[in-house]
Amino acid sequence: MLAGMLPLGGCLGPDYAHISNELRAKNNALSDELAKTQRENHDLQATIALQNDQLDARTPRVQTLPPERLAQLLTVGQIDIQKSTDLYDSQHDGKFDSFRVYVRTLTTDGTTLPATGTLTIDAFDLDLPGETQRLGHWTFTPEQLKTLWYGQFGLDHFALTCPLTSLPTHTKITFKAHFIDALTNEAFEQQKVITVHRSQ
Repeated sequence: MLAGMLPLGGCLGPDYAHISNELRAKNNALSDELAKTQRENHDLQATIALQNDQLDARTPRVQTLPPERLAQLLTVGQIDIQKSTDLYDSQHDGKFDSFRVYVRTLTTDGTTLPATGTLTIDAFDLDLPGETQRLGHWTFTPEQLKTLWYGQFGLDHFALTCPLTSLPTHTKITFKAHFIDALTNEAFEQQKVITVHRSQ
C-alpha cells in the first residue's frame, strides 16, 4: 500500500522552490537591465550637457541693452526694399552679372535710420517651375553693412551687390530681405515684387 502511494508524492503540488528561483532570476535580470538603462541615460545626459557647453563657448550670447534703455533710443522698426533695385553691371563691361538691391532700415514711424546687423537677401522668379524659382541667396555681415551704407545726396540706403550665375528669364522678380538688428537683436522682414530691366 505504501509502495502504491509513493508515486503520488510527486503530484501533491507545484515545486515552489523551483518557481521561486526562476522568479528571483528574472527579477535580477530586470534589475540589471534597468540599472544598465539608467547608466546609459545618465551618460547620454552628460554627453548632451558637454556638447551644449561646447556650443555655448563657440557661440557667445548676444548682449543688448535692457528694454527700458532701448525705449529711450531710436531703433529699427521696419525695413524697406527700394524700387530702384535692378540688374547691375558690377564689372562695368556692358553686361549684367548681378542684382543691385537697395534696402533702407527705418524707425516705426518711417524715419530713415542707419543701422547695422545681419542682412540676407533672397531673389525668386515665381514664373519658373518649383525648384528653379530661387535665383540666389546672399548674406551680409554687420561689418560689411557698415561699408555699404550710402547717406549722401539723400540716398540713405544700403547698396548690396548680389552676384548671379545666370540672368533671370523674366522681369518680375520677388525679393525678400531679412534683417537682424545688431543693437536689439530683433528681426525684420519684407518681400516685394520688382520689375527689373534686362537692357541698359
